[in-house]
Amino acid sequence: KAKGPAGQSRRQRQHSSGINLNNNQYISKMSDKDRKAAFVKIAEAAKKAKGPFSMTNAGLDDTFVRIFVEGTLQPGAAPHLTEVNLESNSISNPGFAMLAEAVAKMPTLTSIKLRHQRTAPSVSNQDLFLKAMEL
Repeated sequence: KAKGPAGQSRRQRQHSSGINLNNNQYISKMSDKDRKAAFVKIAEAAKKAKGPFSMTNAGLDDTFVRIFVEGTLQPGAAPHLTEVNLESNSISNPGFAMLAEAVAKMPTLTSIKLRHQRTAPSVSNQDLFLKAMEL
């Protein structure tokens, strides 16, 4: 069998593939209705991810976080999702609070990256994340 990166076979790579939608500027140009529909489709795709989900610098906001949390970050909904990277978006304090609550219920997540948001999280939301990660 042909081996690829890190000695993995094609079959192993297919079963360990994540989702990378970084730097997607189309979302910010959509109508609110179309954005919500796209967010639902993205959350559905993330459920099937086998590894990391990354959507940095894509104009995401608390609306996306709500849909993502309700559709993907539920116990058993995305059993192979290991990492979430939502850096450089527009997630605000309500979004941080929703994510912190969801992370506490997701034992498969080993990493969540939220740096460089347009709005800095409050100290209380930072504390929520620390507590969620300790569980």
